[in-house]
Amino acid sequence: MDATRSRRLALATSLLFALLASGPAAAQKAAPAFASRTVNLIIGFGPGGGYDAWGRVVADFIGAHLPGNPVVVAQNMPGGGSFRAASFMYNQAPKDGTTVALIARDAVLGPLTGQAGALFDPTKLSFIGTPATETNVCIANRTAAVQHVQDLKKKTLIVGDNGPGTGTHAYPKALNAILGFKFKLVGGYQST
Repeated sequence: MDATRSRRLALATSLLFALLASGPAAAQKAAPAFASRTVNLIIGFGPGGGYDAWGRVVADFIGAHLPGNPVVVAQNMPGGGSFRAASFMYNQAPKDGTTVALIARDAVLGPLTGQAGALFDPTKLSFIGTPATETNVCIANRTAAVQHVQDLKKKTLIVGDNGPGTGTHAYPKALNAILGFKFKLVGGYQST
């Protein structure tokens, strides 16, 4: 992650926590908005993976920090590396704050790069924060033909891919195209 993206992420996270920590007075003014309502948290991946785990943690605790203390229900909506969930948010979800989504951080690039299935305009969605920051790494079993980064120019490394909206898809493809690496992507995984 470059320094600019890291600073933007830190700022967005800080703003989110500042809004959540604005105190009971702010929550009391807006309490009717979510009082006695359910907020749906759409998780753009299948059950059991990293995004699912984060989504369920957020769902368990964020309701206490929202005006009116709504119940938050996590729902999985896998497909296209979270393009399906992002497209649902853009095209079908209620626009009243009762539906939010946890999508892949790279999904916003889909419409900008012409990816099939990215049926949303990321400039018209509101992004409020992230439960985690990640450092991407590539590891190979000690029995794999690829043991060092320079091996990737001569030998193929098969890697799992959980959809075009994710780093598991975009990064190996970019590294193949830019550096001449030989990643072979195997798709179809619904979660990390």
